[in-house]
Amino acid sequence: MVRIPTPLRSYTGGAAVVEADGTSLAELLDDLDRRHPGLRFRAIDEQGRLRQHMRIFVNREIERDLETPIGPGDDVALMQALSGGCDRALDRGGEGPPAPGAADQPRVTVTPM
Repeated sequence: MVRIPTPLRSYTGGAAVVEADGTSLAELLDDLDRRHPGLRFRAIDEQGRLRQHMRIFVNREIERDLETPIGPGDDVALMQALSGGCDRALDRGGEGPPAPGAADQPRVTVTPM
């Protein structure tokens, strides 16, 4: 089973978890693309490398090598990296006042699946 991030679920008919087979991450991604056309291209570039903004977790450990072996019981999750601004106080190691308007902004905590 492979966990799919929300932005890529349009390729899986909205499914958050899908089936795929393979003995390596590369094979798994190829099978995902057979079952859900276009999904692999969102994770892998034209040179066959993992896109910079993508992360693959195998059993909660980040993997960048597509030749990483996987087995039937492994938990695989595709994730997209997020980017954006941060509180200026965090830039200074938590010292000083927060950035203007920061108190009005919600805090978000992201944990891997």
